[in-house]
Amino acid sequence: MNKALSEQKARLGVFAALFCAALGAGIFSASAAQIQPPDIHDLVRGKIILQVQQKGEAFYVFPGDDYRYYLDTPDNAYKIMRLLGTEVRHNVATAKVLPPGLAGRVIIDVDDHGKAYYIEPAHRTATYLAGPKQVFEVIHRLGVGVTDADILRIPLGDPDQTNGCAYDRPKCGQDYVCRENSCVLEPGCKYRNPSCSKSETCVDNRCVRKPGCEFDNPSCGASRECVKNTCVPKAGCAYNNPGCSTKETCIENRCVRKPGCIGDNPACDSKHKCVDNKCVQRIGCLYDFPVCSSDKTCVRNVCITKDGCQYNNPACVGANKICQNNKCVTKPGCAYSNPSCDSKHSCIDNQCVLKSGCAYNNPSCPAYLNCVNNVCKQKEGCMYGNPPCGIQEWCVNNRCALRPGCAYHNPNCDSQHTCVDNVCVAR
Repeated sequence: MNKALSEQKARLGVFAALFCAALGAGIFSASAAQIQPPDIHDLVRGKIILQVQQKGEAFYVFPGDDYRYYLDTPDNAYKIMRLLGTEVRHNVATAKVLPPGLAGRVIIDVDDHGKAYYIEPAHRTATYLAGPKQVFEVIHRLGVGVTDADILRIPLGDPDQTNGCAYDRPKCGQDYVCRENSCVLEPGCKYRNPSCSKSETCVDNRCVRKPGCEFDNPSCGASRECVKNTCVPKAGCAYNNPGCSTKETCIENRCVRKPGCIGDNPACDSKHKCVDNKCVQRIGCLYDFPVCSSDKTCVRNVCITKDGCQYNNPACVGANKICQNNKCVTKPGCAYSNPSCDSKHSCIDNQCVLKSGCAYNNPSCPAYLNCVNNVCKQKEGCMYGNPPCGIQEWCVNNRCALRPGCAYHNPNCDSQHTCVDNVCVAR
């Protein structure tokens, strides 16, 4: 180890000169970031420190053993930092937020050609160390000044000493284990080895699928879509949401009317029906196929004879019946006793006419005649001149009686009287 220290001091030349030039240009300020005891190891762990009271020698304080390693030239600095690096998987090396155990370390991405990154301790941001030039830039940008007194409190590490975590060179940090003399990240998602995908969550150090369709747990399938992590039916007839009616078909996820009568495109009228997507004539009188004749009516799609005598259903029976307003009624007239003639009339040519003869006052007998056997005959008695009274008689109560008075010899005047004005007066 003493031999190694001697060689390190002998190599101070060129690289120390570079730091002196940097100090002279004001890149590293001796007054900036002066670190004071007693917690020097906690303050500089994982950082690049500069011995500003000398020639600005640079050291890397390795978090694995809290030793400082002399970075004499850019090439040696690059070799030492890779030598002290921790191997990680690619998903860890590219994580946005690196684990706290990697602060101040150099990580080696074993999945990406062994690329090296320096993890700045305060913010755990990664700087790619492509080669010696980039290491020098890290020292130039992130180095902090330390006094001689403080720097001597940090033991000097020997990069040529047997290395590896099996020898605690380096010691594996938190979340890392030593396997085959290399610090490797503990397996499992708790240690981001591997990290869980966006669709997974870490449960008992294992990545399990997050529930819900957003994480394909379960997947929604072709007819559903994921809305707020819940599978809901896709809209449109292609997904039967809503489905098309029997008269429609689904074209480009829209229900459109089927061509032909099956889709009412065009629709059949009431007299036709849709058969094999064509409108054909319906059968029966309801659809005028056939049309019922004038004496028939359509009942239950069948032509039947209309009711009433007008259609002989039923026909009027008997000579005295006639059909009026589709009803059988008795024929008018006395020939059909509708109405019948009274006793004074006779039915002639279906009309009641007054019977002839005095019995029916057709003609009536005058007052002096009597109707006998429907014939006017002379009434008997002087009142009717049958017989007429003589000159000396008059008609009293239809009987001829001698008129009173001497003019009619009733009585006659005696010899002593004479008849004057039908009165006997003395002579």
